[in-house]
Amino acid sequence: MKRRLLVQLWWVGVLLLATAQLPRLSLLRVAVPALPPSTPLDLVRPDLARRWSFLNAARSHLPRGAVVVCQAESPAREMELFMLARGLLTGHRVVPRSYFGVPTPDAAKLATTVAAYPCPQPVPDGLTLTWRGEGGCILTRGGDR
Repeated sequence: MKRRLLVQLWWVGVLLLATAQLPRLSLLRVAVPALPPSTPLDLVRPDLARRWSFLNAARSHLPRGAVVVCQAESPAREMELFMLARGLLTGHRVVPRSYFGVPTPDAAKLATTVAAYPCPQPVPDGLTLTWRGEGGCILTRGGDR
């Protein structure tokens, strides 16, 4: 009888300790999502993850073998977009509009397509809006696609 009572008390103690830990477990679930991230940057740099998603979606809207230049709101963002595009836009030639803040006008002139994030409003002269995605757009020179 004593042994049975001791085992029951032990189980009550285990349940009390486990119940006390439940709030911590729910916080852990919020901090670490159950679903895998959609990009390699989701949990590290959400701003870059959005650019990654834009470029990933833009791939199917780029003309085959296009020479692509990246355009962004600042030289630092443009460099990040360029580096992401170099990795994601395989099958296309990605050239920088600027490289670590230094303008590269000769390279940019080669581009037939502009991957712009964010999309410029209004669309600059000489460019045609080809595709608008989440946060950015694809523009082509001379309206060719």
